Amino acid sequence: MKNTIIKKAIACMTSLMAVSAIALPSLSANAETLTGNDIAASHEFTITKDIVLFNVDASKIYEPNVEYSYSVGPVTVGDNVTITDGNNNVVAVRSGIPNAVKIKGNLIGADYDSITTLTFGADTKVNSNDEGSEVTTDSKHVDENLNIKIDADKIYGKDEETHNPPGVYRYKITDTTASATLTAAGIQRHEDYNEDIYLDVYTKYNSNKDGLVVYGYTLFRSTTTGTETTNTTSITTESEKITGYDVESETLPSSGVVSGGTIISDQYHTYNVEIKKAVAGDLGDTANEFPFQIELSDGKANADFYWIQSGDTEKLGTLGNNGALVLGSANSATDPVTSAVTPPSSTINLKHGESCTITGLPTGTKVKVSEYNNTGDTYTVDVKKNNVAVAISNEKMAKGVTASMSEKADVNKTESGDVIIFTNTLSDISVTGLFLNIAPFIFITAAGVVLITLFMRNKKKDNSDNMI
Repeated sequence: MKNTIIKKAIACMTSLMAVSAIALPSLSANAETLTGNDIAASHEFTITKDIVLFNVDASKIYEPNVEYSYSVGPVTVGDNVTITDGNNNVVAVRSGIPNAVKIKGNLIGADYDSITTLTFGADTKVNSNDEGSEVTTDSKHVDENLNIKIDADKIYGKDEETHNPPGVYRYKITDTTASATLTAAGIQRHEDYNEDIYLDVYTKYNSNKDGLVVYGYTLFRSTTTGTETTNTTSITTESEKITGYDVESETLPSSGVVSGGTIISDQYHTYNVEIKKAVAGDLGDTANEFPFQIELSDGKANADFYWIQSGDTEKLGTLGNNGALVLGSANSATDPVTSAVTPPSSTINLKHGESCTITGLPTGTKVKVSEYNNTGDTYTVDVKKNNVAVAISNEKMAKGVTASMSEKADVNKTESGDVIIFTNTLSDISVTGLFLNIAPFIFITAAGVVLITLFMRNKKKDNSDNMI
């Protein structure tokens, strides 16, 4: 008997600790029995919404820019829905009373209401999980609190002629965020994610018997059979009362580390790309800084990332509402009157051995890189992405010419960041090249001299003949 009690206690504690683990859906489940002064006509508490972060190199990244929407309202409960506690006490579950439970998001100055929002998007870099790792840590996420307020006077109907009795009243909090909003922010949601979370409010009479007080509450999603949402099944076990999750999914260790598990929380996956510069050939100028342009596009809105050029400081970038951004410039400008050409003034200039790394790009990002030749030489340009040749606009890049990737490339390499290398080659020129360059002029000149000589000889001969 004693061992059985201990086992039940351990199981209960494990369930409680697991409610914040990332294998559970992203709104943490909770339960609380109030004591002392906490037993009152009004009670406030919070539940946590989290987003698990991933990066291909486990780099620190910016959290996604997304606004979640929530609503709360009473649940209409059937006649046969009951709760049985550990002492086999059975009580009927009652339909919630309107406006007795309200919610509030994280907007400064917001009031409690039946609808609210939670906004993510702080400009602070946070740790992320390795995209390719089978081990995931729940601390590598971002979260915001959804505030909940219970008003027992509303449940009781203090201002009404007819009052409601004590008991358990049921409400439902729903994540109403549109799927298009999640997609636009790069959020991936598991198919088993449940948008609804139920709230049972436990009330009893106050000491004067002229009102109700809140002495506990329970948050859950559904029973293990999944029929709780139909309001036809009793909640009979302690685990169902505490969380309502499948008990088998609540077996994670308290350390919060998942190995090969399923993450039900919303996920934000990000990727990196490095643009490298190389100059080859004995005549290639390894000290010259070539202007680069990096075009990013992903069709999403307001995704934050950061980029750093060799020897420079880190910079924040944001994919705008059109899901696109251009870094640097590789396009010259031509004066329409004088036809004078002005080289690009780029924020990204790379010489041999330097690179520009962009970190934290959301799923679906594409990249197109261009390079401008600001030298007087003509280079042969070779571009590779992850050691695979990439088609470009100009393989021979003369002075003032731009070489661009012909197509946008996906940034989606999962085992490590994508690498794009631009290699400019200028090999030795044969010394005979000078002769070949001026040979036509020498030939013309020599031919002229020969013709003049022949003409003069012939003329001299003619003169001699005439004298005879």
